[in-house]
Amino acid sequence: MSGGYIYHSRRPGCQSRSEPRGYHVQVDGILSNPVGKPAALSIIKSRRSEPDTINVPREITQPPSIDAKILENNIAYVKIPYLAPGKTAEVRRQLDALLKKGATNVVLDLRYTAGGDDKEAVQLANLFLDSGTITYLQGQKFPKETFSANAKELLTKAPVAVLVNQATAGAAEIAAGAIEDNHRGQIVGVKTFGSGSVQKLIPLDDGSALLISVAKYFTPAGKEIQDVDPQDSGIKPTVEIRQTLEETVEPDDQDAQPPTKDQPNKEEDRQLNRAIEILKDPSKISATKKAA
Repeated sequence: MSGGYIYHSRRPGCQSRSEPRGYHVQVDGILSNPVGKPAALSIIKSRRSEPDTINVPREITQPPSIDAKILENNIAYVKIPYLAPGKTAEVRRQLDALLKKGATNVVLDLRYTAGGDDKEAVQLANLFLDSGTITYLQGQKFPKETFSANAKELLTKAPVAVLVNQATAGAAEIAAGAIEDNHRGQIVGVKTFGSGSVQKLIPLDDGSALLISVAKYFTPAGKEIQDVDPQDSGIKPTVEIRQTLEETVEPDDQDAQPPTKDQPNKEEDRQLNRAIEILKDPSKISATKKAA
């Protein structure tokens, strides 16, 4: 998978008031720092033209935990911040516990889920699929490799809605694409980032190296997740629901202005609310598409 920056609430940058919608323009003029030594970050926030400087200590961190709970109408909600190795096993344990408590529908929140392990993506999709293709890899000189669902790994056949946005990337896109193309559930939100390739590092004689993509991931229906044309990249939702800037402002953002009576309260989540509506009443899917 191609890399990128991932924002997590428990990372040192977040605790030092780095923000997901800020542009990191400088990191102390260096690429790395010893553990424990702070680095000065210059960040331009969405509502400012001049950068702020914050000091962030370099720490060894663990992938953030999964958020799993039961919402209204016995709907299980599972938020996966990052698909690190072992995360699907954690999802299985927590979701299974919710199902045993009476959950009858599932919301899988993959918004801002970027990067991760490709194998975890296959295993995650397999929790909801008992057959069919999950994804396949193919390149000009890379033989086609297909990943299929194993019936023994199925966890639930409960109705599912997957939340995605423009920051859903990499492994999470593989899982979302598998659920969409196998008609296993609704994909709610906006088009995902479009990152799905296998890369190879080729050392050069001068000591440098060349990083090239040797194969790409495809959805079961044959769509490239990472297309040559960025407009065609990513997973398109079956139900498109956009978020306003106010809805994406973090609760601790001191620069945020309180919403007016004509604006949605920032505590509201239209994408999640629409997913809940669809799970409660599938007939609302067509109406949702028109409204979006």
